[in-house]
Amino acid sequence: MLTLRSLSLLAIGSATFVAGPALAETKLLVDVYFPRTHALYLGWVQPFQADVAKATSGSVAITTSGSRLAPSKRQWESVAKGVSDVTVQFVNWQRQRLFLPQVAGLPFNFSSGAQSSVAMWRTHKKFFESANEYKGMKLLSFIVSSGNHFMNGTRPLEKIGDFKGLKIRVSAGDQQKMVSLLGASAVTSSGSQIFEFVSKGVVDGAAGPHYMATTYKIARYIKYATDVPGTIGATIFGVYMNQKKWDGLSAAERKAITSVSGERIARRGGAAFDSNSNKGRKAMVAQGVKFSTASPELIAEMKKRWAPITNAWLEKAAKRNIDGKAAIKFLRAQAFASN
Repeated sequence: MLTLRSLSLLAIGSATFVAGPALAETKLLVDVYFPRTHALYLGWVQPFQADVAKATSGSVAITTSGSRLAPSKRQWESVAKGVSDVTVQFVNWQRQRLFLPQVAGLPFNFSSGAQSSVAMWRTHKKFFESANEYKGMKLLSFIVSSGNHFMNGTRPLEKIGDFKGLKIRVSAGDQQKMVSLLGASAVTSSGSQIFEFVSKGVVDGAAGPHYMATTYKIARYIKYATDVPGTIGATIFGVYMNQKKWDGLSAAERKAITSVSGERIARRGGAAFDSNSNKGRKAMVAQGVKFSTASPELIAEMKKRWAPITNAWLEKAAKRNIDGKAAIKFLRAQAFASN
């Protein structure tokens, strides 16, 4: 028999359940195709879930998949087909469609992941948005990983000749071209293959953020790390959702989600990568890795050899009616700004 007290408790429990995100009017599914220890999960998915719930007063809930629904390379297609609603994807997996954001892969333009992410978002809004490269999707933000540098287990990289004969693991795209132009052999691979390639000597080292040392457990195989001021480019991810799904939200919900997207996503996502990179650097220091900064002479040689890559981007940007030089100048100024 239910007492007055038990009825009261039942009513309180029911009210709590109704107010919870499980009964949100709209649920937006994120395909978590990466580990839940990944910077993209800790720096974007989790905070975004809380932000959206609060900003929309619980009318919209960000839910996550229990397992991977589509591989990283197929996230655009997955969202377009409605398998998931919102995602974050490495821009270069869509490099035939998304050209302008690839400016992030050009050298000497970035600082920390947090500030670089904000810089990319501001540059997009000021220069790239008119090109409408994300047609069919609602772009919410960009997240830029901590910049790329060199690390290897063979020798210090003090002059251009030191690259000759080295096999360096890289991501596909401009980074592959840059390493080759230095005289090294560029070897592309997925992230999951980095440990195997480095530990088994398939490559002598890698070009990437310092978090690779711990994320891919290669710190003990590294002896030398060469930092490049301004970095040799960075990995950039776009955060976006299905445009029809976005249009189906109420005006108030769209305004609320916009208020917690853009720079807010960018700064926190980039900061998560920075945190991981700091851990990676500390791990390499603990392993006795010798750090150095590329000399002005080496930087000058890099700039000369890599100029054609930047020029190629500028030419393609011009075909999209984008002032590429102004965009790069603005991007660099924002990346090194103090706020």
